[in-house]
Amino acid sequence: MIEAGTKLGRYEVRSKIGAGGMGEVYLAQDEALDRRVALKILPADLAAKKERMERFVREAKAAAALNHPNIAHIYEIGESEGINFIAMEFVDGDTLRQLIHGKSSDLKKLLRYLQHTAEALAKAHAAGIVHRDLKPDNIMVTREGHAKLLDFGLAKLIEPQLADPAKAGHEEQITAIMQQHSTPGVVMGTLGYMSPEQARGDVRDIDHRSDIFSFGCILFEAATRHKPFMGDSMVKSLHKIIYEPAPPVTEFNPTAPVDLQRIVRRCLAKDPDERYQTIKDVAIELKELRRDIESGGAAARSVPASASGASAPMVTQPMTGESSSLEMQTAMLPGAQSTDSLRLSQTALSSSSLADRSVRSRAAMFAVMALIGLIGLSFVVFLWWRSNSPPPFARVKATPITSNGKASGAAISPDGRYIVHVSSDAGRQSLELRQVATNTNQQILAPAEATYGGLTFSRDGNYLYYTMRDKANPSSSLFRKPVLGGEATRLNTNVFSGASPSPDGARFTFTRADPTKNESSIVIANADGSGEQTIASHKLPDIFLDVAWSPAEDTIAAAMNSLQGNAHGAVITMSVRGGPEKILTTQPWYQVDRVRWLTDGSGLIVSAIEQSFGPHQLWFVSYPGGEARQITNDLNDYTSVSVTADGNSLVTVEREVTSSMWVAPVNGSLSSPVPNTFSIDRDRARQVTSAGRKRDGYSGVAWTPDGRVSYTSGSTGTYDIWVMQPDGSGQAQLTNPPQGTKYHTNGFQTFSPDGRYMFFSSDRITGSPHIWRMDASGGNLKQLTNGTGENFGQVTPDGQSVIFIDFANLAIAKVSIEGGQTTQLTNHASGRPTISPDGKLIAYGYKPDANTPAKIALMPGTGGAANKFFEVPLTADLLSLNWTPDSRALAYVDTRGGISNLWSLPIDGGNPVQLTNFGADRMSCFDFSRDGKWLAVSRGNASNDVVLFSNVK
Repeated sequence: MIEAGTKLGRYEVRSKIGAGGMGEVYLAQDEALDRRVALKILPADLAAKKERMERFVREAKAAAALNHPNIAHIYEIGESEGINFIAMEFVDGDTLRQLIHGKSSDLKKLLRYLQHTAEALAKAHAAGIVHRDLKPDNIMVTREGHAKLLDFGLAKLIEPQLADPAKAGHEEQITAIMQQHSTPGVVMGTLGYMSPEQARGDVRDIDHRSDIFSFGCILFEAATRHKPFMGDSMVKSLHKIIYEPAPPVTEFNPTAPVDLQRIVRRCLAKDPDERYQTIKDVAIELKELRRDIESGGAAARSVPASASGASAPMVTQPMTGESSSLEMQTAMLPGAQSTDSLRLSQTALSSSSLADRSVRSRAAMFAVMALIGLIGLSFVVFLWWRSNSPPPFARVKATPITSNGKASGAAISPDGRYIVHVSSDAGRQSLELRQVATNTNQQILAPAEATYGGLTFSRDGNYLYYTMRDKANPSSSLFRKPVLGGEATRLNTNVFSGASPSPDGARFTFTRADPTKNESSIVIANADGSGEQTIASHKLPDIFLDVAWSPAEDTIAAAMNSLQGNAHGAVITMSVRGGPEKILTTQPWYQVDRVRWLTDGSGLIVSAIEQSFGPHQLWFVSYPGGEARQITNDLNDYTSVSVTADGNSLVTVEREVTSSMWVAPVNGSLSSPVPNTFSIDRDRARQVTSAGRKRDGYSGVAWTPDGRVSYTSGSTGTYDIWVMQPDGSGQAQLTNPPQGTKYHTNGFQTFSPDGRYMFFSSDRITGSPHIWRMDASGGNLKQLTNGTGENFGQVTPDGQSVIFIDFANLAIAKVSIEGGQTTQLTNHASGRPTISPDGKLIAYGYKPDANTPAKIALMPGTGGAANKFFEVPLTADLLSLNWTPDSRALAYVDTRGGISNLWSLPIDGGNPVQLTNFGADRMSCFDFSRDGKWLAVSRGNASNDVVLFSNVK
């Protein structure tokens, strides 16, 4: 036992927090980096044993080599005063065992934790590391709801080796088992979670599939609250593991989904060859199961087991839902379930041969009559089949291509053999090439601090077009690269959408946005990027988000969006020579993001949303008729489109966003925004609303003058503003849909200093966002602006005016709290404004031209020219810009490596200071309380994965 206060190197022991077969664990303080860590100590009597010490070191090396958000980080392995230790990430939360048996967490949450555990395990297996001691105690769930895999103390290393030394340099490789680090015949692991090969002591038979068996045991326990192989003695338990099948999940939990029983059964196969061969496949299956449960499909198929243990099938209709989206406003600023096919059968007709001519004559007459009858019957059958056959796209099959949530764009080759997608990890992006037939990946662009997009294959499939933006090139450039190797060639700069090649490959088209001209345009260029020609141009807030060259050679389709009127998004067509634009369809979309032609020219696949808060869904639009038919209809977003040449397969990126509200106390003094005097207390941060797709706080967080927290939420199906006490109690809805309407979006709220009014942006009634006022307690609505579109309002400290973004000019403007004439404060493209609490300065995002990174600009609170500018990292989100309560610093969200934290920038000079030290999640909106003692922030996750849709036709 190590006493509190003992120092081991730079670590000071605080308290003992656990013990196990591999040592004791203590909570300690890292005095050099001012953070809490977990110290794992190997007892002195065991440290002298060479085999135990070697295994202890192996644990550190195995885990330290892994970099994954769901694996506890290893900081250091060291020795002090004769004590051997590992310093690792301190995970503050509950073990999975506590959540299963102590807190009885619901199955949906447990499946989420286990899916992420499986993804972490896949990372370890890819590195040649087998855990060998998977159990609920080695899976921690943080207070933020993130699973962390711990303790690789029994890990066995497996090293990828060449099948034949003579083939060095070739791609053919196998995985060979190294010399074992466990004693043959000795059972190592934890009873109840061992694989049969572990229970037998067959060390040489243990590989990554042993972990899959152990994972199946945990999955069984999460679904039933029972272990699958428990006997009343160790011998009986081992016998069950080796010889007896696990009982059906439905024996303990009759309502468990049928698919869960199937996944568990396959994980728990006695023969490793009959289990899942990769844990990644298990992760994908669990993700699909979670989708079914959330949509209602899996729950509907959950039925009690029959006497034989088999489940009876039940046919139900899928449930649908909605989620919010404000991407269009941000862009303006610096599967379908398969149905069974109808099967028709025919009855063979035969007749006897007739002996004489008269009989044959009569037979011929009857044959003619039968033929007439058969034709009539066939016509009736045809009409019946046409009226009862599945509608187009009803047979669509969805296949996940990625499962780690890190994809942000995808394209499929014309022949369907390859899929390229963007992969994001630790703040860097790369391009990955997937061979569909073999499910093998190849990295074609190494990770870099850059942003890739606009992925498109050339018509012959030999080249890939993509856009790239980085710190040195803040305006996206268009590149073309050979798919299977070769250098990339820069073709054009200031490219917004990516390229769409002409049918003959001699030219391509793309869109361009120029904030200095307040203009969005469609451009055509030669294959080498030369000879640019603008064929269409619109003033903002009209904007072309995407463009596609039709197979007909002379026609281009584009995704046109505007904030004017109720129908914001449309698909338009025009000649490649320019000229009149034609609206292809009258479908009343709110926003159209992507358009892609089918190669036969019969129509387009479109990604669009129907309401401002709704999910992006895929549609088919016929050409030239313009009839719109929905392909997907679920809770997920589908944000990109790429179609094969035969039109039978398409690739998209499925996006899922969740967020919840958190409240944390502020440490130190806001009046001195310098290191070590002002920070957010991470350890005392509390989640005050539940996580989920309702996206709490995603589009607005603000403290009221009386110390409550207001936040946006989609919990009722519309995006409304709510208010609550800082501890999450007393939740009350402030805004409601207008009478006679169903859909609307409210957000980005602000309160008058006297607490009388709330000002917010809403697209109610008009369909376009405007600034509204209402009593802080609800009611007495008044529309203050009525232009093209206005958003991101903030009340001035004197309570007399509201400043906001005017989308007609992308400029900052001001209006009285009583409404009326607006006054423009800037004459250039400006980002979301925030006025200092003392009213002296307005800060906003400023981008002087397309080739210069965005900066923070300061101008007088009454308007006028900006007189001070600050550079910020590309990872800074200037739509989150906010003042600290003392008016001495600006705070903003900076997301690095997929993790968001707050930073403070003193306006009188000095470097930015990190205010928070969260180890997971992304932030969207935040606000400081009026007294500067508390922070309210929206935190959550965005998961993006590539999905292949087949049988599209």
